Amino acid sequence: PETLAIRSAEARRLHACLAELAPEFREVLVLREMEGLSYRDISAVVGVPMGTVMSRLSRGREQLANAMRSGERRASS
Repeated sequence: PETLAIRSAEARRLHACLAELAPEFREVLVLREMEGLSYRDISAVVGVPMGTVMSRLSRGREQLANAMRSGERRASS
């Protein structure tokens, strides 16, 4: 039960951090990491060049990681 509670709390924190991202970053992250779409497919869905998808993924991942780290620091304070 404790492990499930920890996983649930981590999932809630991840979703909260995702919600804080700008829509263009959140969109490509969800399509890639949760839906498993290829860069080419994301490009078609979003209507931007593949290079833009790659750049948004990179920036979105960085912002998400920073938000998750920030949340960890606040939780442990």
